[in-house]
Amino acid sequence: MTIDPDAHEPRPLGEMPDLRERYPPMERGREHLRRAEVYLTPHGIGHLRRQHPERLEWLSQSAELLRLVIGEPAIASRHLEFKADMGHWAVTLAAPLPGRPTAYVTVVLSLANLDGPESDFHQLITAYRAKRQDFYTAEGKLKERWIEVKQQKTGP
Repeated sequence: MTIDPDAHEPRPLGEMPDLRERYPPMERGREHLRRAEVYLTPHGIGHLRRQHPERLEWLSQSAELLRLVIGEPAIASRHLEFKADMGHWAVTLAAPLPGRPTAYVTVVLSLANLDGPESDFHQLITAYRAKRQDFYTAEGKLKERWIEVKQQKTGP
């Protein structure tokens, strides 16, 4: 599956799981971490064209990787960031590439507002490749900026 950077309609990229329980109750913006579909919108593509044009080609070929990170994130930013220019909270999610534990894909999502327009879905702001060392120290400890959010498998 590919992503058409010239599309004029929002493109579904998968569903982000509910991550509210992974954050402390007092974390600002936590209530926005609910399960919802994630879309790449024409507005998001415009942002990528202006701010990160070098990522568009890679992004257009990486729909399945984005779907994996969005649906099964392993790591998330410890604190949510309020993007005043957009009026939304944002979270960064990451996961290792299948079969390549030192290579990661990272996505930044603008979280859906709880009411009003655009309240039904989260939006992709950007995505990029990363390395294990961006998240872990040389001793293998998760860096302070990140938390583990991978859902633990239960049952057989």
